[in-house]
Amino acid sequence: MAELVGDKKFFTRLSNALKGPSQKEWAGLAKMKLSFLILRQLEINDLSDEALEQLMVHTLHAYQDVPGARKNLRMYYLNSRKLKTS
Repeated sequence: MAELVGDKKFFTRLSNALKGPSQKEWAGLAKMKLSFLILRQLEINDLSDEALEQLMVHTLHAYQDVPGARKNLRMYYLNSRKLKTS
């Protein structure tokens, strides 16, 4: 539909969305990503949501103490398996 009506703004937004988040957005998560890599190298793969929150929020201060932190941390923890370790 966007192509038919010549909506260039739509395609610009689509292109940006497909590129993923900007490096600026990920910069704040660098400490958390490194922590997940270390956990994986230590073969610690079964942390509970509560343990993840305690580690990332209260111990390492790698993630903010916000509502939904456990859910978000679980998502990041599961997605961290896709990160390269070498």
